Amino acid sequence: MAVLIAFAGGLTVASLFILLYTSIFQKKYLMEDRLNKIQPLASENPEDDEFRKSFLDRVGTPIYQKFLNFLARMTPQSMKDNYENIIYQSGNYKKMTTSNILAQQFVVSFLMLIIFGAVFIMIGFLNPLYMLLIAIIGFLLPYFQLRTKAKNRALEIQNKLPDILDLLYVSVEAGLGFDMSMKRATDKIKGELSNELKWALDDISKGKEREEALRAVYKRTGVEDLNSFITAIIQAEQLGSNIANMLRIQSNMLRQKRKQRAEEKSMKLPIKMIFPLLFFMFPAIFIVILGPAALNAMDSLKGIL
Repeated sequence: MAVLIAFAGGLTVASLFILLYTSIFQKKYLMEDRLNKIQPLASENPEDDEFRKSFLDRVGTPIYQKFLNFLARMTPQSMKDNYENIIYQSGNYKKMTTSNILAQQFVVSFLMLIIFGAVFIMIGFLNPLYMLLIAIIGFLLPYFQLRTKAKNRALEIQNKLPDILDLLYVSVEAGLGFDMSMKRATDKIKGELSNELKWALDDISKGKEREEALRAVYKRTGVEDLNSFITAIIQAEQLGSNIANMLRIQSNMLRQKRKQRAEEKSMKLPIKMIFPLLFFMFPAIFIVILGPAALNAMDSLKGIL
């Protein structure tokens, strides 16, 4: 009985404490609730969002953007067209523009000037001609890096094209339409060529002419084998000829070209191996073979003299 009385008394005291605490701090709870509701509206204020940004975002980004706009205005149109073609052929059309490449070229050139200038000053050898050469090399490095990426991508597309054509031929022979066959081929074989063909299919589904969509694929890749295939497709569609027969001929022709390119590379290997052999392997062989004989000859000459 005493335990029940103690439990009831404790529950009563706790209830009174909670009631008193709630009544005292009720205004505080209401104020916090209102502030929580107002907080999302306050964050929509552009001035507050601007002050929340870092110094680099508030100052550096606008300056860099103005620099890009200045480069875009000052770049000749022919140079813009050349850079745009390289950007598309390298696959960086979603991340890079002509102004970005030019900005990277200027930044790399400036950094190389600072680094090599500091090194030359430390060793006491500062030549303006060398500094100009370093600046030119730094300016050209991003451009050649992009060109190399475009060439590697074109080589990948060139090697994957016969395999895509084989799947297209089999699918068309099985009774599928050309667009559906191209979709199945791109689903089976992954890579840059599949991405470009998917882009063309997406353009066709949005209402673009097939010829225009396929020509855009060649413009974005720059692969001549792909251009011949696209031209054959367009001619077969215009003349009403058998697409399956055309795909078989194109597949055999491109596979033969790929084989010939591989044979050509293999024929060039002996010539390319001459310089590594001449400068790296032959000196080591001469040292191993002639070294002991040269030492014995030197000892014999010392004994005679």
